[in-house]
Amino acid sequence: MMKVLSRSVVVALILLTAACAQSDTSTSTTEPSTTAPPSAVESFSGTLQPAGTNLHTFTVKETGYVEITLIGVVPQLGSEPSAPITLGLGIGTPDTFSGTCLVLYKVNAQAGTAAQIIGTATAGPDCLTVFDVGSLSQPVIYTVTVAHS
Repeated sequence: MMKVLSRSVVVALILLTAACAQSDTSTSTTEPSTTAPPSAVESFSGTLQPAGTNLHTFTVKETGYVEITLIGVVPQLGSEPSAPITLGLGIGTPDTFSGTCLVLYKVNAQAGTAAQIIGTATAGPDCLTVFDVGSLSQPVIYTVTVAHS
């Protein structure tokens, strides 16, 4: 036995469906962004020794988006490792008294095309550290890019 829906129920279902479809669109306004998009890309390279840490500084002109990408790591002595090399990356503020980087955020990363650190950097001097996470048995040569405002 087939039930027939009344005309008012069908109309109510159509209106409900239309209302649900419109709920994905927003008519509210959004506040302007307080962070600037990247306007500069800097490249840093170096040789990292086993148990070592290297420091690179850069200056952010205005608070904004920052993206750090470890794009390459190769053994200095030329012998290829059996597995991808993992290095540590950290971002922070330079400590002018000690000559170190006061790291605010760090990750373990392998070289690739996708950024390993994405966030917001404040205007002023900032620093990047590249460090051995305990896996290096020989020096490696690395390249890191930093996109910032």
